[in-house]
Amino acid sequence: FEIKLVLNENNTIYLKGNYSLFSQSFDILYKIKLQELKTLKPLTSTQLNGQFRTDGTLKGDMAFLTLDGKSDVASSATTYHIELTEFNPTSIIAKISDAKLDELLALGGQKKYASAIINLDVNFKDITQHKLDGDVTLKTKNGKLNSKLMLSDFNVTIPKTTFTMNFDVNLKGDEVKYKYDFTSNLFKILSSGKVIPEPLKTDLIYSLNVKELAVLKPIIGADVRGDFKLNGS
Repeated sequence: FEIKLVLNENNTIYLKGNYSLFSQSFDILYKIKLQELKTLKPLTSTQLNGQFRTDGTLKGDMAFLTLDGKSDVASSATTYHIELTEFNPTSIIAKISDAKLDELLALGGQKKYASAIINLDVNFKDITQHKLDGDVTLKTKNGKLNSKLMLSDFNVTIPKTTFTMNFDVNLKGDEVKYKYDFTSNLFKILSSGKVIPEPLKTDLIYSLNVKELAVLKPIIGADVRGDFKLNGS
């Protein structure tokens, strides 16, 4: 089969491949080019902006299939490998290099409150419940808050603000270990420890040092100001 879906002039989905009726196995090549996401609101029911492209292959049968592809989402170089057993993801390996945070925000229909370069490595060898095996590394650099938007949307005046973020997660069996570090010239957040999701058990430490609480107004919805320090376990 060969199928080209023209959603509109600038948004197309192309599929080409083979499907076996008897073994119910398939080998499919796909190319998705959504160059004007805002025009798809009637289909997505949410306002999306920017563009999204990806292409790759889908191989396997109803019991087990693999998805391999690449994308330029948010001006990144992205590759991914996903394994599904009975259509449930059991393994995910993905690498996103140099994605732009402001483009990701726009993609999700949000204003560009911040900009940064994002690098993400996902290596989930097994995401089956109680058999977790993998790790995630998220690094953000060259982060900047958009002071003009913060002022116009939240009436918060902030100085020039830069930030970096590092987030490392390791999953093994039922246990999740993590380290988190968010550092900016206005506030700093540190946390590390381990979590067992079910039944929920935690053993972690945290610290928060905010030089100006007003910058948190968009998150907490409260008009608070001044400095604030907190740490504990």
